[in-house]
Parts: sequence; C-alpha cells; structure tokens
Amino acid sequence: MVKKIVLSIISLAILIGLSVWGFMYYKRLQSFDIEIPKQADRVIRLNVEQMGKKLISTDFSAKKGKKERGNGIDIPFNIFAFGIKGLPHHCLFVKLAIADQKDFEAWLGRDFKAEASQVYTHKSKLFSCVYNKKHLVMISSKELTDTVLTVAKGFLEEKEVISFEKSSLYTIRASEADIAMDGSWGSGSLNFEPGALNAELITNGYTKEATKLYVPKNASLAILSSENPARLLHALGLEQRKDTAVSYPDFQACFQNEFALFVDGEVQQSEKIVQYVFDDNFEKVAVSETVQKPVPNIFFYAYLNNTEQVKILRDNKLLYGTDSFNKAMFPLFDLKYGINTANLFSLYSGTQAVQGYSMPEQTTLMPDEVLKAWCTVDKIAQMAAFKELKTYLKPFRRLSLTGALKDKDKTVYTLKLSFADTQKSSLKQLLDLF
Repeated sequence: MVKKIVLSIISLAILIGLSVWGFMYYKRLQSFDIEIPKQADRVIRLNVEQMGKKLISTDFSAKKGKKERGNGIDIPFNIFAFGIKGLPHHCLFVKLAIADQKDFEAWLGRDFKAEASQVYTHKSKLFSCVYNKKHLVMISSKELTDTVLTVAKGFLEEKEVISFEKSSLYTIRASEADIAMDGSWGSGSLNFEPGALNAELITNGYTKEATKLYVPKNASLAILSSENPARLLHALGLEQRKDTAVSYPDFQACFQNEFALFVDGEVQQSEKIVQYVFDDNFEKVAVSETVQKPVPNIFFYAYLNNTEQVKILRDNKLLYGTDSFNKAMFPLFDLKYGINTANLFSLYSGTQAVQGYSMPEQTTLMPDEVLKAWCTVDKIAQMAAFKELKTYLKPFRRLSLTGALKDKDKTVYTLKLSFADTQKSSLKQLLDLF
C-alpha cells in the first residue's frame, strides 16, 4: 500500500514537471513565432526567461509595502527590438501584445502624452508608441519622422513584414546571452553575473591612425577613442541643434579621428543666483548673489583638421568670443575652449592652459586599441558636484570599456561593470535602484 502511494506521488510529480516543462517550451517557441519588418537589418534580443531565472535564484522579491500597477502588456519569454535599414542605429522598434486593454489604457493616460498621428510619447521622452486593440509598437527614436511612423504603423498592422524564421536575423536564437544583438551593427552579448555585468560587441574593423592623445592613469573618468567625436555623438543619437544649418558631417569634417576626455578632481566656478524679495514698499525686486559651486575638473581634447574649422564652429554658435563654449550645448557648467599652434582643440572647466597638456602618470592607446575608457565610481561618488547622485552610484565600483582590433577585419569591444556586492546578481542590484 505504502509502495503504491509513493509511486503515485512520484508519478504525479513527474507529470507536473513534464507539464511545466511543456508549457515553458511552448511559451519559448511562441516568443520566436513572430512577424518582423521586411527591412529589418539588426536586432536586439532580451532573454526574459533566463533573466527571470537569475532573479529567482537570488531570492528576488517585490519591495515591501509597494503595490505595483500593471500596464496591461503581455511580456513574452523573449523580447526583440529591430532596427531598420536606412534609419539611425538608435532607432528601434519593439512589438508587444496587449493582455488587458483597460490596464494598458490606464497606463497610457498616466505616463504618456498624446501627440499628432495617434502617437503617444512616454513622460521620460525615451520612447513613443502606437497601438491598436491587440498590440503596441514602441519606438526608441526621438525623431518621429514620416518614415519612422510608417515603419511603426506597418509593423503594428503586419504590413511589409516577413516571418522571423525566414530572416537572416533568426540566427540570434542560438545565443545563450541574457541580452544579445546581431545584424548590420555587428554581433554582441551582455550577461548579468553575480557582482558584475559583462558585455562584448564585435563589429567590422577599420584602419586606425597613429595615436597622439593620452589621459592620466589616475583620472576618475577617462575616454580615449580613435573615433571622430562628432560622428560618435551622431551615432549615439544626439539631436542636431535647431539653430544651425550645418549638418553632423560638416562638424565631423572639423575634427580628426581621435579624442580624449577625462575628469581629474573638482574645481570651483562662480554662479549668479537671482532671488526675488519684497522691499519696504511691498514691491518685488530681484536680488542677485554670486556663489561658488564645485564642478568636475573636466578636459576634452581633439585635433582640428586646420585653423579654418574654428570659423565653422563659431559661425554655428558652438564657440563664442576668444574662449567661451556655448552653454546651451552643455548647460551643467561653464566650459572654456582653446586652440594651440598644433591645432589641438581643448575644452575645460577650470583654468587649464591650452598650450598642450601633460601629466606624470599617463596612458594612451596601443597600436591595436581603438578605445580605452573607465569610470572609478567610488571617486565620482565622493565629489561634491555629484552628491545628488551618490545614492544611485553606491552599488557600483568600476566601469571599464575597451576596444581592440582583431584579425585585421574585426573590432572587439568589451565592457565590465563591477558592483559593491560581489555575491548578488548584478541584474537584481540594478533593479533595486528603482
């Protein structure tokens, strides 16, 4: 009798296990059974199932006393973001199913602003969306051009689409990474490990010019790159100024393909504060006061192609007078500029001379390196200028990013972000910030 009961329990456990496995397998397959835009030439995959397992393994639980509000979206086992040929790399499209129309519309009314053409922009301004009764398509681009909206609405209504399985991007299914990418921008992966976040990106290689610039080894934050600074800003999605007719390619032509940026301590800058008070006649009057505030001691260096490029930068309001950088471009604090006899262009927040720069302990790019960057978060968090960010920076220790040429036709970028808690999942530590 006891033997039969034990066998029955074991059989039931096996059946339950097989049912759960079968359901998980079905949901996993279902997440790949989708239609994608015909012109998609790059993709990012978020392995939600795998990341969820990592959270469970680190005793993930919701914050006590906090009731989460649903947004009515069905989250699949895999989420895909697609880029379209001819559109900027930062412009991506994500299609998700709506599970609860009422919850979704409540989320829409709570966190989004209605725009023209039935487009809704999130209050963070990081993404927008279009939707119908069954699905929504999220758009990462801030520039909602007619082309972008045509792609989004076509994706939503399943026009100009193909089966994901028939696309060359389907090879991303074989990736075992938490987050993977593939397509025209190269292939890459990102994994959340205990105490660290590790990522790698492989792109097409390119010819590297001789390195001229360097940064101090003990800098709190440093970036050395063989990339053109204007081209990099455009690739990262920085919007072009509205008050200038000069395009990014024109700005790109001003600079050579290399730049250095670093933060070395803090400096004091004067700031005028205006307050309004009532005088003896009960009339409101402005009272100004000049105070000193700490700002990062920041340096930026890049070589101009020739002295004529300065006129382009001045004519287009990036530079003013003999030493002032347009504060509208970088409103956090004042930056000065200078140019030496070798056409070395510099921006700085302190009183640094512009005839060149030197430091006792310095580092530069090796012949096979195209990028070297780091941020020692402990040092940044201790600066008075970043005191408001101290709570958010507390979990982190160091960020490093390198790029190196490999096999003459590839460039491999490697990123590592280390955390204070070396045992807890890095994904859990990131989520704890919110």
